[in-house]
Amino acid sequence: MHDGLEDLDLHEAQPLPIFDRQRIRVDQLKDLNLEVELLEQYNTAKDYLDDIPEGTPANQVAQVMNTITAILRDVVKMQTDLYNAERIKIMEDCIIHAMKGAPATVQDEFFEVYQRLLPTK
Repeated sequence: MHDGLEDLDLHEAQPLPIFDRQRIRVDQLKDLNLEVELLEQYNTAKDYLDDIPEGTPANQVAQVMNTITAILRDVVKMQTDLYNAERIKIMEDCIIHAMKGAPATVQDEFFEVYQRLLPTK
């Protein structure tokens, strides 16, 4: 009945190289370094791609390539978000600096509207 099937002993299976790395446990979200995590995922996927044996099915290679592409997309998004956040901070600082020279009624109206429109967490 099992003729032609290789007898695999799952108890002696070796872990894939992708899972051999030591992981540092993060207990709080604020301690998570997204840049390091994305770079680690990227490097792991690239290492795995480099170690794929010849003859590996094309769909498996495509999955690794898709993973690498998704990681790069996340890195670009993270860098864009950081750039935008820094730019907005500079703009806010400029507006506040300019408002210091405006009449008190204009300052009050501006900060009232600003506080109302400012998103809250």
